Amino acid sequence: MISEPELTGGAGEDGRPVDLVADTDGAGFGDGPRPAARPRPPWVWVLGAVLLTSAVWAGGTYAYDRGHDGRPDLHGYRLGQSPCGGDTFKPLTDAVGAENDQPAPDLMGTGSPATQHRGAAVDRIRCDFNTRANQPEGGGTTAYAVMVSVDLHKKVDPRTEFDDDVRVLNDGLTTAGDVNSVPELGDKAYFLSSGTDSMELKVLDGGAVFTLDFSAYVQPNVSEDTLNGLDGGDYPLVADLTQYRPAMIQVTRNLMSALRKN
Repeated sequence: MISEPELTGGAGEDGRPVDLVADTDGAGFGDGPRPAARPRPPWVWVLGAVLLTSAVWAGGTYAYDRGHDGRPDLHGYRLGQSPCGGDTFKPLTDAVGAENDQPAPDLMGTGSPATQHRGAAVDRIRCDFNTRANQPEGGGTTAYAVMVSVDLHKKVDPRTEFDDDVRVLNDGLTTAGDVNSVPELGDKAYFLSSGTDSMELKVLDGGAVFTLDFSAYVQPNVSEDTLNGLDGGDYPLVADLTQYRPAMIQVTRNLMSALRKN
């Protein structure tokens, strides 16, 4: 008598029974072949990449915030001894052929012509320097005055303020008629002038702002009556300072170097 086969299984090609109930986790197959794993949907990989990128970005931002508190970088500048002593002004005194120099009175008590103020947000230092030289034509003497100011901004980046005042002279009221950028000096640098008898060099370097104000006046060796009789009174009472721009740049470099050494 022939019986019906059981529904729970049958024979494979090699004669071994084949289980008709699949084990989804691969257990219970013994040495037999396992079913192929179901591929993950693409969105799973995309989500994982997004989460990983977010974690890396958050970690990097945290590390950056820990090392940067928003204060401007002073590039190593700090106040100490006056940066206006020694040979700081030598490039200018050599360029104008100065006969003598007359530094401003010393208000620091350090033997150098400078005054300084230390504040919670800004440290400032100022110094003045005066000299004179004879006119090549022998018609008089030219008096030169140099004023240096340095502001070290410790809390707020001065870049925006510097850009706003790029055409304003050091008195804060006069607009410069001529502005020329200076390459390779600090972050930004400009020559400003409103005439031929005065000129300013402004430099921004990180949180530091340097200003070099250079002016001149010719004192003739003749009487006022003689001046009035010379070509209708046309006498060169002002000196053209544009020729001294390279010397002004070097003086500013000397100041920057001195404030890094303090």
